[in-house]
Amino acid sequence: MKKVLILVVALTLVTAGVAFAGIANTKHNLSTTNHPATNTYFSTTEDEICVFCHTPHAATAVPLWNRNTPAGPFTGYSSNTFNGGTIALGAGSLNCMSCHDGVSGLNVVINGVGPGAGRAITMNANGNIIGAGPTNLGTDLSNDHPVGFVYATSKAADTGIAADTTALNANWINASGATTIAGLMRNTQMECASCHEPHVENTYDATKVSFLRNANAGSNMCLTCHLK
Repeated sequence: MKKVLILVVALTLVTAGVAFAGIANTKHNLSTTNHPATNTYFSTTEDEICVFCHTPHAATAVPLWNRNTPAGPFTGYSSNTFNGGTIALGAGSLNCMSCHDGVSGLNVVINGVGPGAGRAITMNANGNIIGAGPTNLGTDLSNDHPVGFVYATSKAADTGIAADTTALNANWINASGATTIAGLMRNTQMECASCHEPHVENTYDATKVSFLRNANAGSNMCLTCHLK
């Protein structure tokens, strides 16, 4: 029985490793090591991939976070059809904004690699800050899908929103193993990480759009929550 248990654990770890091995082949690989040739931003000095977001010691927060919280303030989505209540970005969005706010340096980390403060990270000629374009969200998020609101608050006020107990289809990329909409929330809130997985690209969608957790052909992803 013990041998069977060990084998199951080993297979689980191998499977998890395979699922997340894809980061090296995405635009989130900012290192000098095997990043895609299409990457706009990458380091000319740092060969470690994970250090740009994670550190094994003295992290600022879970999950071993190696970046400063972006200063903001952030302007959230607002319209006469939005019933989500107060907008307050949580870690599942702020972590993303520590690169995508248009002012935070991609090479600015809490702990560099090596002793003491660690070695400095130098970026390529395109610079340390994401330039104009769709990946530079800025601090005004009023024209983006709302994040930082409690999903249940929106559901309670809008019959067009699915219950958080709604089952997810099998195609969702989800490390936490969630089976319902509730599992996509972060501390009950809709955040960037509810719809995006930063470690792997969407390999079953030919467009590979922005690390989406699911293909959105026929608005499939949108219709998970929106009853239209």
